[in-house]
Order: sequence, then C-alpha cells, then structure tokens
Amino acid sequence: MQIQVQRLREALDLLRPAVPRKHPMPVLENVLIKDGLAMATDLDLAVVVQLPEAEGQCVLPFRTVADVLKLIPWNDTLTLEQRGKDVDLRWGGGKASYQVPEPDAFPPPLAVEAKVEQPVDGDILVPALLTVSEYCATATDRPVLNGVVLFPGGPVDVWGADGFQLAHLVLPISFPADGIDTLIIPASAVKVLGFLWKKAAVSRPMADSLVGMVTARRMLELGVGDKSLKAQFGTVTFTTRLTQGTPPNFRQLMPDCSSTKLQVFGPDLERAVRQVQGLARDGSGVVRLSWSEVSLTVSAKGEDTGDAETSIPVEATKPGRVALNVSYLLGYLRGKEGVVTMGTQEEASRAVLFEHSSLHQVLIMPMNVQW
Repeated sequence: MQIQVQRLREALDLLRPAVPRKHPMPVLENVLIKDGLAMATDLDLAVVVQLPEAEGQCVLPFRTVADVLKLIPWNDTLTLEQRGKDVDLRWGGGKASYQVPEPDAFPPPLAVEAKVEQPVDGDILVPALLTVSEYCATATDRPVLNGVVLFPGGPVDVWGADGFQLAHLVLPISFPADGIDTLIIPASAVKVLGFLWKKAAVSRPMADSLVGMVTARRMLELGVGDKSLKAQFGTVTFTTRLTQGTPPNFRQLMPDCSSTKLQVFGPDLERAVRQVQGLARDGSGVVRLSWSEVSLTVSAKGEDTGDAETSIPVEATKPGRVALNVSYLLGYLRGKEGVVTMGTQEEASRAVLFEHSSLHQVLIMPMNVQW
C-alpha cells in the first residue's frame, strides 16, 4: 500500500494513547493497518481511524515507525508491504524493515452492542467528563470510584469522587437510555477521549453567519451497551469497556452546606493559599481558613518549621473556620476566575461545598486539626 507520510503521521498520532508501552500481549504494542482503517487497542479500549489509502493489511511497530516518520518529509509517499513476519517501508531515498506479528495475530477492536445510539453535543459532554475525571480516585481498591459516573436522562447527571472530594455537574443535554441506569466510564478512558476530541477534526455544521458557525455544535455519535461505550466523530471511532458495579448514592452524600455562605474572588484565594503552601506541606498538608463577615485569614503551620498567614477580603453570612488539604484546595481553585462561593455545614463536620460560574460543584472533606 502507498500512503503520504503526513497522513500516516496524523493517524498514528491519534492512535498513540491506545498503544500500551508494555503489555503481556506484545502484539498490542503495534498498530494494525487494514482495509482503509488504522487501529490500536489495549483490550480495555480501542481507537480506530479512517485511512482510505490503506489497501491491504500490515502491522507496524508503533513507536519505532512514529519516530522514523518525524524525520521523513511530510509530502513523501511511503510504501508499506508485509510478507509473513516482515514489514518493509520505503520512501524517497530510504527504506526500513521490521519484524512484526502477522496481521491475523492482532485482536479485533472492542465491539459494542449498543442498546442506545444518539448524537450528543461533544463540546458539552467531553469537557464535562474531563473536568469531573480530575476528582476520581487513583487507588484501585474501589473500581467504581476510578471512573466518571453518568446518570442518563434529560439532563445528564455527572459525578466523580475519591472519598475525600466529590464533584458534580448537570449537563444541558439529553441522553435517554432505556434499561441503562448508570454508566461508569474509567477516568483513563475519559482522558483518551479528551485527547481524541481535541486532535481529531470534527467539522461544525454550516450556518448563516460567522457567529453561527463559531457557536454551532460539534456532535459525536454516542452508542451505549451493557458493558461498553462507543463514540464516533470525525475520522475516529473510540470504544471502551465500562466499569461494572454500583456507585455510591452521591446525592445522599451531598450535604446541605447552606448554613454558612462565603464569597471570595478565586484568584485572590488561590494566591493566598500559595503563599502558605510550603508550610502547609510541612504540616501534614493542611491549610486553615478562618473568616469573619468581611475578611478571610489563610494560615498554615509547619512541623518545627514555623507558621504563616495572610488575609483577603470576603463577604460571608457569618464567621466560620475549616481546615482543608492544600492540594485538594489548589486543585479546585486552578483557573477559577471571578467569584467562588464556599458553603459549609455546622461545626460538627464542616465539609465545604465550592461553586463557581463554571457550574460544577465540588465538595471537599475537612481535616481534623487543633485550632
């Protein structure tokens, strides 16, 4: 088969997150080019890219070939030919040969027996999944917390939690899925989907004006089965296994944090927390927040290293205080322009519910300290 170097580069770049560096099945460290498609899988997820020029079939050692293509002129034509366990590459002025598995040894991409298929607004869905995935657990002892939880319907409810933080978004899209109550998409798969959505060309529908074209929705075709999910957009088809299990009752875990409300400019609070961050890390990662109706004091105490505090203006319904993990707090505040609202419970537990114009809510559990 013959393919322009740039076309193969682009296809391999889209396949990159689906190719494992090391795998018990070494064949998966390669990619398969077959009958107009380029594909990669780690058995839990798969990416398939349309490549109409690819007639016939061959297996390519992914990282080796990707590195070689960087050094070949983009407009060169590449000839690929596989004979048995040898694949040959030829281009203007050069050639290479690699030992690879035979195409038949490459497992087929994950199949999805979709119960529901429907176009959804990808510019709403994908960024929301990425946002919430940042709050999913990384420890593997509770797999249901390692993924983003979706409750289909209209609107769609999205949750993520790790036992110390709980994030929630309500999406202004509808995805009725009869017979499917819950979807748990692994956070690792969400990151791959986000990478593909950013990289793959997805055209916007034609509109009557420039503003209309800019604001037109980019759609993806979403298919959901009992154990897997499929998303199609541009030249890409992405499939992933869904995590099986029952997530916690998130709504029950979301407490009433209306007893105390505090409003503060996000960049001001982030700057204040960063000023005491070093000592907070020396003191079990704790940052202390205490406030009156008009002022918030951010402080930290290091173990045998000293203490620091700084104050910023706020508007609060009544005085209060809480201690939080500094990493969780800074993780939430990153990129939050404008006003952030903090709501706390009564003195007994003092969990903090953060809200912002970005619309997602984040609950951060408190730390126990001696005040």
